[in-house]
Amino acid sequence: MSNRPASYCEIKNNIIHDAPTGTYFIQNAYGQSNHITIQGNEFYSGRDVQWIYAATEADRHAIGGMDGDDWYIADNYVHDWAGDGINIYVGAAWTSHRVTITRNLIVNLNDTHNQFYHRAIAKSGDNSPTFADRTTDWLISYNIIMDCGGDISQNEGIAFRMKDGAPTSGKPTTIVNNIVSDCNFTLSEGGASAGVIFKNNISFNPKQGGY
Repeated sequence: MSNRPASYCEIKNNIIHDAPTGTYFIQNAYGQSNHITIQGNEFYSGRDVQWIYAATEADRHAIGGMDGDDWYIADNYVHDWAGDGINIYVGAAWTSHRVTITRNLIVNLNDTHNQFYHRAIAKSGDNSPTFADRTTDWLISYNIIMDCGGDISQNEGIAFRMKDGAPTSGKPTTIVNNIVSDCNFTLSEGGASAGVIFKNNISFNPKQGGY
């Protein structure tokens, strides 16, 4: 929509389909996108069609963007998507505090050639030692995730992919009361040290060879 960040935006009750990327908020020299609400939308059929989008994993999110504080992502239905469900990327020197991801239904993240990551809910970013302190107070709760596929050897098909670490202040990412089935992996935690509270979740029936 714009080459500048967009704060205080609401995206509600839309149907977004047959696109490589559903939503994407950016940061650049003008700042980052804060106070974003994405609620009650349906996203489907993000296909791996070459004339729509190049064959790359980057930015093929149904819901996502770069950085930003005070995001609320709730009550969305993401299904049959060739890429990630919800993914926020946090770059060096930027922040993503107070992110709530709740009551979303994410079903069937796959593609024909197994060339994309297929992360249902992800916190991504750089390898800065300050990353954990710049991404505190994430709450991921009451989501239902079913059927995340891809190449297990490439760590694809992950319900929760958290690039974290233990923050020196503020709350770490909290993942509670979610249901996961038929994925390659339930949780992948990529920080330098443990930085996730993971409790009261139900995970069952992983794909063959998964965890």
